[in-house]
Amino acid sequence: MPQCRYKVEPRTESVGGGYQLRLFEDDTEGGGGVSPADRHTEPHKDMAWFKTPQ
Repeated sequence: MPQCRYKVEPRTESVGGGYQLRLFEDDTEGGGGVSPADRHTEPHKDMAWFKTPQ
């Protein structure tokens, strides 16, 4: 059975800030994405969205 894991790393302000998600199956990266952040927005509003059941 393959081992699945993920890694979330912060991105530098020079590329837009936020975070990069990397998905791994065993030792092979198989996907992911970036989530840019705008520090001038309301972070609590974004957190409320994240906690909303889908």
